[in-house]
Parts: sequence; structure tokens; C-alpha cells
Amino acid sequence: MYPQTRYAQSHGGDVAYQVIGEGPVDLLYCGGLLSHLELVWDYPEAERYLARLAAFSRLILVDRRGVGVSEGLPNDALPSLDDWSDDLLAVLDEVGSTSAALFIERDAAPLGINLASRHPERVRAMVLGNATACLLADDASADGEEQAAVGRIIDLVRDQWGTEALSAFALPSRRENDHHFAQKAARFQRSAATPSSAAAQFAYFARCDVRPLLSQVHCPVLVVHHRNYAVVKAAHASYLRDTLPNAELLMLDGEDAFFLYQGGDTVLRRIEAFLTGRQDQTQADRVLQTILFVDIFRSTEIASELGDSEWRDRLANFYSIVERELARYSARIIDESGDGLFAVLSGPTPAIHCARAIRAAVAQIELSVRAGIHAGECEVSDDAVRGLTVHIGARIAAEAAPGEIWVSRTVRDLVVGSGLIFRHRGPKRLKGVPGVWRLFRVEEDDE
Repeated sequence: MYPQTRYAQSHGGDVAYQVIGEGPVDLLYCGGLLSHLELVWDYPEAERYLARLAAFSRLILVDRRGVGVSEGLPNDALPSLDDWSDDLLAVLDEVGSTSAALFIERDAAPLGINLASRHPERVRAMVLGNATACLLADDASADGEEQAAVGRIIDLVRDQWGTEALSAFALPSRRENDHHFAQKAARFQRSAATPSSAAAQFAYFARCDVRPLLSQVHCPVLVVHHRNYAVVKAAHASYLRDTLPNAELLMLDGEDAFFLYQGGDTVLRRIEAFLTGRQDQTQADRVLQTILFVDIFRSTEIASELGDSEWRDRLANFYSIVERELARYSARIIDESGDGLFAVLSGPTPAIHCARAIRAAVAQIELSVRAGIHAGECEVSDDAVRGLTVHIGARIAAEAAPGEIWVSRTVRDLVVGSGLIFRHRGPKRLKGVPGVWRLFRVEEDDE
């Protein structure tokens, strides 16, 4: 169930917001241009990330005016910075929050800094992600970007907004062989803003200089930054730490615009400790999991035969079918690659039946899949499921032939009495996994 989207009135315009969680800290999150309160819940990683924030706060999500499902804005008459930051204040008033922490990312940073300086009584703390107080270089900031470089980024936003190319630019960690994700991300951009609106707003915030306001921000500030983020250099984060009266810096390896896919667990732990004083509540636990890997057989060859356009359509159809079948078996999708996925289920029997359902469903669109299933202890955290069990599951899937479902001996032993039938496929050495493994193919005699 998605949170209810509601609207606050600000300067005659509608500002969309959602509220999840029950506190004890009010935490307002505004993510800048790349924001859409309705579509963000279609991303399992984002859903887990936001739910984790809501586990220790009353999380207030906002699309600023001109973005997502909030009021549209004319490109040639954008609000003043005061008016735009007042949008956040209007939402806080609407939800009855008298003192809140802010989590502000990327181009929205000037809004948070402005609000914290003008209304210190309303802002108890602030987290700034991949942010800058002044993007452009000048005599006082040699670390800023030259006007020509910023102009090239504005042109990139205008020309590539809503395309897979801009998705790869914003999220380099997901650009390799993940066409389905890139398609979804491009759709997200198109829903968040139009190309001209995105370019106009980026240009507006690129010109913002809130350095004179930093000395007036007296609340505690946590600055979080990806070391190799292309739009804002790491030096900007260091400047914020050194100039804000009460700031600390968490510098992370990575280059993404978002923290979802690079360093998410670390960011969540640090934010919780920063806001609540509780230490490291998201440490990975070791939990028994059933792992399912599914991939398309001969995906590269099929893509070549079909051509890019038809292959994209076929792949989108594939993921739509697979996600439907996974939902039927209450599977949790952990990761999607360009031609397959990795999910966890409640047990081996549902995993086998789910794999069979996927195999039958995708055959209707002339695709053949293979699947591997294993069960064992994994390191489970909000962003990921990791460990040797995961690697074994992937290697088992790689051993299977098209149309086959292979399982480990562990899985076979766990489903004794289920009526499922298995054929021993011999001891195997799995790449990168120690020892010799007895693997089994799921037979179809019982279907």
C-alpha cells in the first residue's frame, strides 16, 4: 500500500507531500529535480530505503513546486529562493510539525539552507546530500565549476532528459547491462519534469549562491557526499563542513547522484545515529533465506536478432510478467540485471513453484529461462542480501540448461515430503565457491 499523497498550499500553488512513520523525529525529505512521490514506490530499493528512514522518524516526503506531482511552474518565472523554501515550511505547517530535521539532496540544497537560516526555530538538524552552497566558480571559490562546464550540464539535461543516457549519467553504478532499469529511470525523469523545465530549474539552482547564509545555520548538519559525483566535486562537501558552524562530513566512495545503490546502508546508519543518538541500528543480520536466480537464455543473441527497439519491448514485457509472478509468491526482488533477476522467498517450495510459473509465463513471449535455487544464511540489511549463499545460488543457475530449474542439495533436503521430484545432476565445482556441490534438477513428473 502506497502512502497517500496530499497537498499543502504555498503562495497559491499546490505542494505534494506524503507522510509515513510515527517518529519520534520529524524528518522532511526533498530530493530535488529527480523526484516523483507516486513513482518512487515502484523501485524496491527506494521503498526499502524510505521505509528504513521512516523506522526512526515521521518521514515527510515532498515534491517541490515544478517537480513530480506538485504544481507546475513557468520556466521563465520561477519562484524566488525564499518562496521556494517556503514550500517546505507550508508542508511542515500542514502536518503540524513545529520542529523538524531536513534531508535535502542535490539541487534542492539551497532550499534547505535558506529555510534553516531564516527559520532556525523550525529546523532542528539537517542532512545535505551531494550538495553545494555555490556550484559556479568565482574569485572566492576555485573549486567551483566554470560557466562553460555548467552550461554543458544544462545542455545535457535539456537534450537528454527522459532518456537512458541521462539515467547512466545520474546513476553510473547501474549503467552496465541493465536496460530494464534504465528504461524505468528514463520514465521516472519524464514524469518528474519536462526537458525544458528540468533545464530551467537546474540552471536556476546552478546560479544560486547561499554561501552568505551558511554562518546563520546553527543547527547540527551532516554533509554526505559521493567522492566522485560528477556534478558536484567532493571539495564542495568539504567546504560545507568547514564553513557551517556545526557540521560533520561523511564522504563515501561512489559517483551516483543517489545513495540508494552506493553506500545506502552506511548513510542510513549515520543519519539515524545523527538524528536519534542510537548507534548502528541497521547492522546486517544473518538470516536464513531462500535465494532464486532467473535469467534469460541466449539474451545477447536474441537482442541481436530482434534489434534494439523490439528487444527493449520484449525485455519490458519479460520483467512485467516476472514481477507479476514473483508478487504471487510474495517474493522480494533484490536486484535486476539486463536479462535476469535475483529474489528471495519464504522457503524452497514456494521458490520452486515460482520458478516454474515464471518459466511457463515467459514461454508465451518466446523466451526461455533457467533458474537456480539455494537456501542458507545470508547477511541481510535494508539495501541488500549478501554472502556466500547468494554466490552459490547464482552459480547454480549458471549450470542449468534452458528451461531447467536446478537446486542445491540443501533445497532438496528441505522439501522432503512436498511431492517434488528431483534428478541428481552429479557433483559440481562451482566457480569461486569452495568444495564440491551436489546439484539436482527439478523434474516435471508431478505437474
